[in-house]
Amino acid sequence: MNYVNLVIDNKNRNTDRFYTYGTKESLDVGDVVDVEFGKGKTLKRAWVVETDVLPDIEAPLIKEVQSKNNSWRLSKEAVETSLWMKKRYGIRYVDALRLFSPHGTEPKRKLKANPDEHVAELPKLNLNREQEAALEAILRPMRESCSKAFLLHGVTGSGKTEVYMQAMEEALEAGKNIIYMVPEISLIQQTYDRLAGRFGKNNIAVLHSKISPANLYNQWSEVFCGSAKIVLGTRMAVFAPISKLGLIIMDEEHEGSYKSDMTPKFETLDVAYKRCFALNGVLILGSATPSISNFKLAKDGVFDLISLRERYNKVPLPQIELVDMKNELREGNSGIISGRLYQALTGTISKNKQAILFINRRGYSSYIGCRECGHSLSCPKCGIALTYHKSDNSAVCHYCGRRFNVPQHCPNCNSEKLRKFGFGTEKLAEEIGRLFPNANIDRLDLDTAVNTSEIKGILKKFREGATDILIGTQLVAKSLDFKNVDLVGVLNSDISLNIADYRAAERTFQLITQVAGRAGRGDYQGHVIVQSGNPENFAIKEAAKGDYEEFFNREIRVRKLLSYPPYTDLVKISISGKDKEKVVSKIRLCADNLKTATGVDKSLVFEPREDFISKGRDTCRYEFIVKCPKALRMKLIDFAESFSFKLAAEREGLSLFIDVNPY
Repeated sequence: MNYVNLVIDNKNRNTDRFYTYGTKESLDVGDVVDVEFGKGKTLKRAWVVETDVLPDIEAPLIKEVQSKNNSWRLSKEAVETSLWMKKRYGIRYVDALRLFSPHGTEPKRKLKANPDEHVAELPKLNLNREQEAALEAILRPMRESCSKAFLLHGVTGSGKTEVYMQAMEEALEAGKNIIYMVPEISLIQQTYDRLAGRFGKNNIAVLHSKISPANLYNQWSEVFCGSAKIVLGTRMAVFAPISKLGLIIMDEEHEGSYKSDMTPKFETLDVAYKRCFALNGVLILGSATPSISNFKLAKDGVFDLISLRERYNKVPLPQIELVDMKNELREGNSGIISGRLYQALTGTISKNKQAILFINRRGYSSYIGCRECGHSLSCPKCGIALTYHKSDNSAVCHYCGRRFNVPQHCPNCNSEKLRKFGFGTEKLAEEIGRLFPNANIDRLDLDTAVNTSEIKGILKKFREGATDILIGTQLVAKSLDFKNVDLVGVLNSDISLNIADYRAAERTFQLITQVAGRAGRGDYQGHVIVQSGNPENFAIKEAAKGDYEEFFNREIRVRKLLSYPPYTDLVKISISGKDKEKVVSKIRLCADNLKTATGVDKSLVFEPREDFISKGRDTCRYEFIVKCPKALRMKLIDFAESFSFKLAAEREGLSLFIDVNPY
């Protein structure tokens, strides 16, 4: 009899450990088996994580493996990475192993292929000198099957995608596989068309959360059996079942969506880096606005830094003009659109060019408030301010999606002085329609495009020239390439400066730079107008100058002074439960014990506070943040896991959650 250690596919945190089972057949790490678990005879799925185990209990007490799954298994590397994720993030073994297991649901019958849409062949482009140097640097370790990580910092329109694709071409010729990630589902179609035009549709599998369960399983299987050599997707693609790894590409690496905010919480970059170095692959992080943390790693030599400083077509970067909205108000313009932006839009339309207007807020008005008592309407479930939508006269929570009728009277003081404040994409579209009645206007946000086909339709109309002015949120700021866009307008550019986040300046710089990069991608220089109530802010000024290095140098000094990442890891510890008194008591005990158990200085442990999103819910949730020195990270996570098991053992209905570097 041989003995193996298994992780059981079970939801209970108390069972998230290794279990020893006997087996008469030879099993390897990564095999998937069925076993009896618990007192009953019900079979549970389990993963083999260790073999040749010496049991620490008597053989007659050890259950046997019932059967082995022969249709799929995990690689040894996938199991090792899962165990590493457990330690690094404090997540459950089972949650990590599930990430590497087939996504979706096995179809009951073989899926019929959809009729192929025509994809135009994409010719290989000649590289300029900067691109050639970048490509050669990337290919050198790949040809030698050596692990290497690169940060490709290229201005918008510098041709990073062509560098990716020529590196991919050589990887495919060498019989290696590729993972190509984008931060948003809205970018999948454009990227797919490019890859299919160069490498053919049959080489590509697509993985993201909006695919039907049956199709998702089918796509995963295409990768597992080796018929799809390129995996395109969002962050879930990093777990694709590949073995002969050539490249992992993280396009727009700075985007926060690469950090999982759902259980299990993980950082895509960490997993990509780990897999590349386990499988002798090359990692490319691409961005015009690298994250501060990753640029610091490049400065420190962890990543090799490659710079593309010019646009591919030699056209200068767009001219960025700042408009102080305080001056507009002094001159009698209290509207949404500045006089300068109105003039620019008029000129763009007269030249039969296109414009993009960006506002990082959807809906009609930002919130509904009472002029009498100051009360603002908020979601009773989430505590989030409700956004007014004029199209159906509703107040919507953009966190949980619930919709409410707008009351006639203030629910706090019964006054009739309820007013709508601020503006979003819906109100902006209405105002632009009033100013330019003959223009074709469209919106791209989560209200107008709730699925990939709607996103594709809106972008197709814009690409074909049927839309003159496209108004949108962050969906229009990322990686879109339209040759006829002459003008970009950025409204309320300082919204992101006012969020309670140490990355507020970084996000502001990134958003302005990224959306500005949509202008002038054809044969002429574009024009960008940034409206701001605070144009003297350094993030806005440096974005207008296009000076990333200067922005980085200033921002990194602030991070070091205040002990923020990349000099520490921020760890958020939360406890939730129905009994508020018990939750508060345990979160305070946790914070106090942590200081003693881990050695983290008490000045780096924030006071516990209620999670504002949990207000109004049946479950109460309190949290605190730790600015954790890098050397103490594992010790802190071990402590938090130990405290979590104690809570579970006490059976008081309390749960603890760990989130490392929350976004």
